[in-house]
Amino acid sequence: MSKLKEIGEGIYVSTIDPNRAIQFEMTGSVVNAPIIDTDKTYKKAKALHAKGKLWASWGQKNDLPYVLMSLVYNNNLLPGSLDTKDQIVIGDKIIFYYDRFEDGKIIPTPFEDIELSDWLEEIGTNEYLEEAAIDYNWFANAFAELAYGNQRGSRANKIVSIKNIEAVDCRAEIMDPKRLISLHYGIADWKNNPKDVKVVDAFDPSKDKQANKFIIHCKKKTPGQPYYPMPSYIGAQHWIRHANKIPIWKSANMDNAINIKYHVQIPERYFLNLYPDAQGYTKKDRQKKYEEKCAEIGEYLAGVENVSKAFFTQFAVDPVSGKELPGWKIEPIKNEINHEAYSKDFEDSNSAILSGVGVSPSLSGVMMPGKMGAGSGADIRLSYEFHSKVKTRYPRRILLKPIELAMKINGLDKRKVDGQLRKVKVGIQDMEFTTLDKNPTGSQKTL
Repeated sequence: MSKLKEIGEGIYVSTIDPNRAIQFEMTGSVVNAPIIDTDKTYKKAKALHAKGKLWASWGQKNDLPYVLMSLVYNNNLLPGSLDTKDQIVIGDKIIFYYDRFEDGKIIPTPFEDIELSDWLEEIGTNEYLEEAAIDYNWFANAFAELAYGNQRGSRANKIVSIKNIEAVDCRAEIMDPKRLISLHYGIADWKNNPKDVKVVDAFDPSKDKQANKFIIHCKKKTPGQPYYPMPSYIGAQHWIRHANKIPIWKSANMDNAINIKYHVQIPERYFLNLYPDAQGYTKKDRQKKYEEKCAEIGEYLAGVENVSKAFFTQFAVDPVSGKELPGWKIEPIKNEINHEAYSKDFEDSNSAILSGVGVSPSLSGVMMPGKMGAGSGADIRLSYEFHSKVKTRYPRRILLKPIELAMKINGLDKRKVDGQLRKVKVGIQDMEFTTLDKNPTGSQKTL
């Protein structure tokens, strides 16, 4: 009689004896997050009804942010790599500068302005930027809420606060068909309480005076995604899923000291369709049926008397895309799982994931095959300089727009500097690493 043991959410091992075991996996579990079908664009987003408005679904089931979080949290590389991107985007600090023309060249010239610096701190720009950078790198979307104050006189109609609204909680209203923009944003716990929506006006470029509170959607446009762009690592989603499974498999093998012979994958909807709620079945009933089926197949595949038996399955094909729909899969696993199985796969996955997220292995502290350590000091310095000077331009430009708009509304975008009226721009100061012969501290500030 086989014994069934759960080793992870949706993942079980059926054992006959320590040398014969079968692994079962419910595809579609948390670790094995639902596949994001990038063939389906969200140009005609599914509309969600709440508070008398239609909200654009983020993903076909309005759960794409949660799927992305599942991919990231269950991966060994992504949280650290995304944190590296966050730190580089945020930089050393926010600074002010103006463009100076010299010898036919535009030279960004930083300057100090105590009044502007105090204002930045007062309205919360540092907290906004730190939080918005995280949302932008994780989800490719960030939402800045700007608010006017109730002061009179010189402070009337001035922006007094800017804060980041968690991207997971924000949804855009279905676009106005004439203007092709969203006029409102909805803030809610869309997973647990999607009807309790706080409605906030969107920034409207056609208005001189915005609503008392309004939201700017900070996003990098990606083709076919007018509401919610995709993050850069979306192309590596299959590698991420693959990498997320390997540590669980290896841990189970170590904990149970067994030799797993087969990996059986069962579509999550198989039991939902076979034992639906409409026929009185509960989630607990389906779980019991799942465990019974795993034990049954375990007996069938692992028993000595079942050598050379065949196992037949069916699969369907999507009539539109021609792609194979999820079905039962039984894959034999070579005996080396106790030692080096999947190690090469794990290395390949790590390389693909870092390529997808766009961070050098040197900056992430990852040792790649064939290299000693995570990179030399020179390699790390050059990787950092390339990333900070080339790969941060777009996200910084996007995330600084709300601050620049607040400055313009408050009349702070033009200042007298060195006796001349200058157009003030907002930038981020970086740390530039140097060799000790050039600078005893090993670093210097740059714009």
